[in-house]
Formats: sequence, structure tokens, C-alpha cells
Amino acid sequence: MYPYGTSSSQMVLRGVDLLLECIASGVPAPDIMWYKKGGELPVGKTKLENFNKALRISNVSEEDSGEYFCLASNKMGSIRHTISVRVK
Repeated sequence: MYPYGTSSSQMVLRGVDLLLECIASGVPAPDIMWYKKGGELPVGKTKLENFNKALRISNVSEEDSGEYFCLASNKMGSIRHTISVRVK
């Protein structure tokens, strides 16, 4: 799983695009789902790219701050990575 470990953080400037990545390998290839802790992914601003391995949030604002996590799973199990996002 990349990024390594169970959590990481990113700071981003308001108004720019934010790209969060979650690259997992395994056999069979894992499915990747994205979530925002305590709420929904920003409506109308998010786009999944690279077979769900990347989440792009356009024109970020302060309300996009928070904890996002990706869940990679296949029949062998699952792994989760949390990314703490701060908008400045």
C-alpha cells in the first residue's frame, strides 16, 4: 500500500486541486473505495482517477478539510489508509 503506514497528512492551499492517492497491490487486484470521515465526499468537486487509485478534489475550500480514507479490499482481506487534509 502506498502511501506507507496507516495514516498521512497533506496541506493544500484554498482554490487549488487536491490529489489524494491510494495505491494497493494484491492478487486478486484490490478494489479501492474512498470515504470522508463524518460526512460525504465533496459533491460536484470530486473525480476518481486511475481506476479509483486517485481522488481529485477541485477548487478546495475550508469545508474540504478533514480526514479522508481509502479502503483497499479483495477476497484475501482489506487495508485502510487515512489522509488528514488541511486547507490553508
